Amino acid sequence: MAWTTISRFVAILLTLWSALALTGCGAGEEADSDSGAKAAVTPDPAMLTALAGADAVDGETDKVVSKCLMCGLGMSGNANHPSTVGDYTLHHCSSRCQAKFDEDPKTYLVNAKIPE
Repeated sequence: MAWTTISRFVAILLTLWSALALTGCGAGEEADSDSGAKAAVTPDPAMLTALAGADAVDGETDKVVSKCLMCGLGMSGNANHPSTVGDYTLHHCSSRCQAKFDEDPKTYLVNAKIPE
């Protein structure tokens, strides 16, 4: 009886994990070249600090954040889903991440967990 319960639990966990791994943030989305970036946001000092840290994650300081900030900088961003903050361009993995970020860039930047 106990093994049956454990087996079902493991099967459910594996199914959920597989669904998340296969869908990701932007899975199934086609590249959308006309999604365009919203108007540039003027960053404050806290935002600039976060942007500089996020920019450096890929090993280059080119004012392009190439990893999706909304996915914890784990997913690769896509130039078809950009946001602009000051002189920085952020590439998001999907239009969903881009739209969410564009709603409130300051909140997402200052609360981002950026590796040092």
